[in-house]
Amino acid sequence: MRISHFLARCGFGSRRQCEEFVKQGRVLVNGEVTTDLARQVEPGADHVEIAGRVAMLAAQHLTLALHKPPEVMVTRRDPQGRRTVYDMLPPEAAPRANELVYAGRLDFLTSGLLIMTTDGVLVNHLTHPSRHVEKAYLVATSRSLLADEIGRICSGIELDDGPVQPCTMTAMAPTGRGGRIPRYEIVLREGRNRQVRRMIEAVDARVMSLCRTRVGGLTLQKLGIAEGEVKELTPDQIALLRE
Repeated sequence: MRISHFLARCGFGSRRQCEEFVKQGRVLVNGEVTTDLARQVEPGADHVEIAGRVAMLAAQHLTLALHKPPEVMVTRRDPQGRRTVYDMLPPEAAPRANELVYAGRLDFLTSGLLIMTTDGVLVNHLTHPSRHVEKAYLVATSRSLLADEIGRICSGIELDDGPVQPCTMTAMAPTGRGGRIPRYEIVLREGRNRQVRRMIEAVDARVMSLCRTRVGGLTLQKLGIAEGEVKELTPDQIALLRE
């Protein structure tokens, strides 16, 4: 197929954008710069790079959704010997473990949806601040939050590293024995370190539990994976991540 068509199918932009990349000399085919828009490439046979990133069709990539349990580290190796998300990989994914990269982190105590993929373009889409990909969290708090506290959080509360972007926060059904633990859904469009926990602490409350339930248009509910399970995503499910 034509080089611009191939790059577009690999997720590097529209056909026209990819044509511009070729004309700018940013594309290498088998180690050589090409500026020929008529250049044909054979997926799986020709090695194509753009701006230092290898171009691969979605079918050649592996993208997994993990339902991370609490007390699992999002890292390749933990100096303290704690379990990591790479220990959760199924046997069939193990041969590609070195290629798999997590798209954003979850802290040690936070559970929920984590995406791991060999697709660097997808990782960039999910994590780059300019993309504003939504991520939803279900948080249980130590007490009910007042309306003005919720307003502060939603309007962009000030943290020690500056104000956060505005978010949405919705009260959910309480949890725990007798339904006494308040819960809220928070939808963020940025991903700072321990952001939800710090926002709740900023109004003098504590996080009792925290779970990421959605990334883009993909939810744990749609995936149907229980805590500790891993699932390979279909092309349709990957498309939901790009919403």
